[in-house]
Amino acid sequence: MTAPFSIAALQEDLAAAKAHFDKWAIARLNALEDAKVEHVDLMREADGRVQDLSEEEEKLNETAAALQKLLEEQRVSLEHYQKELADIREEEASLPPRLADLEDTVSKEKQEIDKEIIELEDEGAVKESKAEALLLGDELYRKHLGLRFEHTPRDLLRLVFTQIDPRDTKREFSCQLHVTSTYTVLDCSPQVSGIEELQTMVNETNDFSLFVRLLRRKFKELVST
Repeated sequence: MTAPFSIAALQEDLAAAKAHFDKWAIARLNALEDAKVEHVDLMREADGRVQDLSEEEEKLNETAAALQKLLEEQRVSLEHYQKELADIREEEASLPPRLADLEDTVSKEKQEIDKEIIELEDEGAVKESKAEALLLGDELYRKHLGLRFEHTPRDLLRLVFTQIDPRDTKREFSCQLHVTSTYTVLDCSPQVSGIEELQTMVNETNDFSLFVRLLRRKFKELVST
């Protein structure tokens, strides 16, 4: 025999089902809300990370540009130093001939001692006899002919003459040159006319001894005028 239908029992079942559904629905809504919040946080974090990466990329680009500029500057400096080194080696290669020229100049100038002694004796600057003067060698060359060579840094050579002015035999007349593959007159004290022509002559003929003699002659002309 079938049990009688009960509306109250049905209502209780429906209420229980609804309560179960509401609980499930609330749980799902909460889960969705949590997922939404988590998603927003992840998106915010991702945006921040993208910004950080963008800034980092910009810094890396700036660093790369700076390094590229530095490398270019170093390349230019290296080329400059290589050229400077090549010039130095070229100058070093030319020094032995130049030194030989200077030694030859000294030798030639010493050969002029006899003539110079006669002139100086006429001026009363030398009292020793010719034989005694020859025995003095380099000392005579320096003191009585009044010429000495002063080497200074950076391929500079200074010629210092005395015994030029009969009124003051110790007075110095000087000329400074830059000696590399050519001779360049930097300064003469006192100034003499025609020094440019002497510079051209010595570079064309490479006769430094003649340059020295002509320069001394020009200094003597200054005090005789």
